[in-house]
Amino acid sequence: MKHIFLLRHAKTVRQVAADESDFDRPLTPRGVRACAIMGQFLRDQGIETVLCSPAARTRETLGRLAPHAGWDIARGRP
Repeated sequence: MKHIFLLRHAKTVRQVAADESDFDRPLTPRGVRACAIMGQFLRDQGIETVLCSPAARTRETLGRLAPHAGWDIARGRP
């Protein structure tokens, strides 16, 4: 049976600078640490496909968890 996992971005800073949009919020140190744990979980689940928003926080989350999931995202797929 196939499964779909919906993954929210890792923990981000609450406030952005006045000249930044919500779209550009970076991850917190806690969020960065969580990426390793989530990446290992996704690897164990055998995830085959990832769809990711272009928001900075989602791209950073994907980039940080990908090595732990065993994905080479430079190729464009897990």
